[in-house]
Amino acid sequence: MCVRVCLPQTGFLDSQPLREADEDLVSEVNLNNTLMTEEEREEIQQELAKLEEEISTLRQVLLSKEKQHADLKQKLGITPLSEFKNNFSRGWHDMQTSTA
Repeated sequence: MCVRVCLPQTGFLDSQPLREADEDLVSEVNLNNTLMTEEEREEIQQELAKLEEEISTLRQVLLSKEKQHADLKQKLGITPLSEFKNNFSRGWHDMQTSTA
């Protein structure tokens, strides 16, 4: 594979293939500007995997709670239309009684 870079002295559109020494230099550059050991990297990856698993679990719990919430509202006879009416009436009342 040939990687090409733009060299400032030859202009923006001119480019030359990287030499082996250049490739070694590029491979040593860490874009995060932090150097970490393989052990630190592995620890961070394990923490990331754990967090992803927790997020997945929380999504499942939230979905279950939302279903339970909808079921309870249905049992009480609360529909989206009735909620809208109540919110509108409350807002209209607040607007009429405000001193502004």
